[in-house]
Amino acid sequence: MLFQQTTTLKDLRSKLSEYISMIAFSQARQDVVITRFGKPVAALLKYEEYQRLMNPAINFSKKKWERGFKFIDKARKATEKVNPQHLQKTVNQVIKDVRHQDA
Repeated sequence: MLFQQTTTLKDLRSKLSEYISMIAFSQARQDVVITRFGKPVAALLKYEEYQRLMNPAINFSKKKWERGFKFIDKARKATEKVNPQHLQKTVNQVIKDVRHQDA
């Protein structure tokens, strides 16, 4: 279960130790979004979550990771003779269409 809290930079400065303890020792995943002038600018999260985000390979077995790259290699080979600008334009249009359907 994810619990997310929002705090201001000013509040964070005065309660940093409390926020660190809350994140580090919470049984549930606890993140803190830091705002400045009302806009999110940073986040505090457990180091394990940071590692997971920075190294996506740890989320997969070696076999699944390699299978993902085989798929990418296959897609790259299938499109190697396609004009990159045309391919990008097509991908952008498909994304736009999907987003329009979801709206």
